[in-house]
Amino acid sequence: GELDWKVIGVSTKDPKADKVNSVADLEKEFPGQIDEIREWFRNYKSDGTYSKEKGWTGVTEGANGFGLDEKCMDVDYTKKVIEETQGEYEALMKGKVESKLSLK
Repeated sequence: GELDWKVIGVSTKDPKADKVNSVADLEKEFPGQIDEIREWFRNYKSDGTYSKEKGWTGVTEGANGFGLDEKCMDVDYTKKVIEETQGEYEALMKGKVESKLSLK
């Protein structure tokens, strides 16, 4: 498979948004949501089905894997990943990286 990153954000319109500045804050203000999000991304392309009552059931193939010991990384780590991938994108768009993709 290919590597892709996921970034969790909280809407500024959410009443709890001002309280969330870290992974620990997110878990405190929205208990269990990190695990729910992880399970969604693990299984949304699988052959299983999801219900609020039972969660994911019947998954036999197609589940996604996670790196970094399945940890939700902190803001500083996330910013570095965003900066790195932005630089890679800019290099690709400027033709500094060979690609078979049609980019324009």
